[in-house]
Amino acid sequence: MESTNNLLMVGDPRQVTYHTHDEQKNKAYINGAIDKYIQEKCKTRCEIDRSTLQYSYRNNEKICAFANKIYPEYEACKSKQKIMSEHDGVFLIKPCDINGYFGRYKPMQLRDNISIPVNISYPAMNFGESKGQTFERVLIYPTKPMIDWMKDHSKKMKDQSRAKFYVAVTRAKFSTAIVFDYKDNEIIEGCDKFAVRFTHSGNSKE
Repeated sequence: MESTNNLLMVGDPRQVTYHTHDEQKNKAYINGAIDKYIQEKCKTRCEIDRSTLQYSYRNNEKICAFANKIYPEYEACKSKQKIMSEHDGVFLIKPCDINGYFGRYKPMQLRDNISIPVNISYPAMNFGESKGQTFERVLIYPTKPMIDWMKDHSKKMKDQSRAKFYVAVTRAKFSTAIVFDYKDNEIIEGCDKFAVRFTHSGNSKE
C-alpha cells in the first residue's frame, strides 16, 4: 500500500529580513524566490498557491494599502481586520511630537538596529526581531533609504531594507506611525500627518 505524506509550507517572500542558506550556491533565490526554489530544486510534485494568503487578519485596510506600495510587483494584500479604534492608519510623526504621541498611544518602537536612539521609557525592537509579532500600534524609526522611498517611490531600496520596512509597517493592527520630519506642504501618499498641539490649559490634543 502506497503511503502519501502531504506537507504544507507557508512563506511570505516580502519578509526576507535575513538569510540562513548558502548565498553563493542559491544566489538566484536569496530575495524571496521561494516558489522558484521549490520548482527548480525540490524533486517532488507540489502546488504553489499565491492567492489564499492575500488577506491580512492583522492590519487594517489603510496599513495594507501603504504596505502594498512597498512591493507593487506582488498582488495587493487586502484587509480582513474589521475592528476600529480612535486612531487608525499610517501617520507621519515629527521628532518634536514623539513624546506627545507616546503619552497618548504607547506604540511599540521599531528600529533598524540597536544603535538607533529611541525613547528609553518605552519598549523597542529591531525590525528583524519584530517579524511574526503583532502589536496594536507601532512607531517606526526609518532609515534614510526608507525615507527617500517615501518621498519618491521611483527610488529603490535594497532588497533587505525593503523587506525590513515591509515587516515593520505590517506589525500593527490599528496604527503605524513613522518618524518623519515632514514639511507642512509635503504630501506622502497613504499617510496622515500627526501633530501635538497644546491648548491654553496646557493639555495636548491632536
